[in-house]
Amino acid sequence: MKYVRQFVIIMLFTFLGEVLKALLPFPVPASIYGLLALLIALETKLLPLASVRDVGEFFVEIMPLTFIPAGVGLLESWGVMKPMLGSLVNPLPFAHGEAATPPERKRTEAKTNSAIEIYREIIKDNIDYDILIQDPKMDKDRLDEIVEIMLETVCTARKTIRIAGDDYPAELVKSKFMKLNSSHVEFVLDCMRENTTKIRNIKQYLKAVLFNAPSTIDSYYTALVNHDFYGSK
Repeated sequence: MKYVRQFVIIMLFTFLGEVLKALLPFPVPASIYGLLALLIALETKLLPLASVRDVGEFFVEIMPLTFIPAGVGLLESWGVMKPMLGSLVNPLPFAHGEAATPPERKRTEAKTNSAIEIYREIIKDNIDYDILIQDPKMDKDRLDEIVEIMLETVCTARKTIRIAGDDYPAELVKSKFMKLNSSHVEFVLDCMRENTTKIRNIKQYLKAVLFNAPSTIDSYYTALVNHDFYGSK
């Protein structure tokens, strides 16, 4: 009887969730309403934890079984999902091998262009592009050049990328570039302003500074502070 009573209590809160879902105009699932109601009842001691503990622990133990129907559904839908896996694993559908027929090539190019635009927006969002260009001192052309270099690097199909004369795995370089933020971009621009030597290949220089920015930014500004502080004495 103890388990039946605890099960009935949990079902009552499930039913309460359905009622709240019907009454409240919010896009919240009934199960969430039920869980919140149960949590509030437990936290406020209106419902002792012992009243649902045993059945709750039982539900947690059998939870993996609830994923079996979903797994079976995936297996049954494998034929439909299989063509989609390519775009999920590699969002940039670069073509390899034989040339595609014109209609397929057009579709591939359209997908590639769409993916590139998505990455461009992600990069701009990561570096707070809209905020940076509001700074009157900001060189917009140079900032756009940095964005394009980051985009080109992230979207390359090469296995390795050369940085300052060394070849690095492309995934490592892409990962670093996707983690860059506005502080790193400002650091790169500061490095260019402070540089007194002639830069022969500006693209490779920017790529190298961007790649090393996360590991050198702190020491760079610390050195500047120390120079200004102790150098003025």
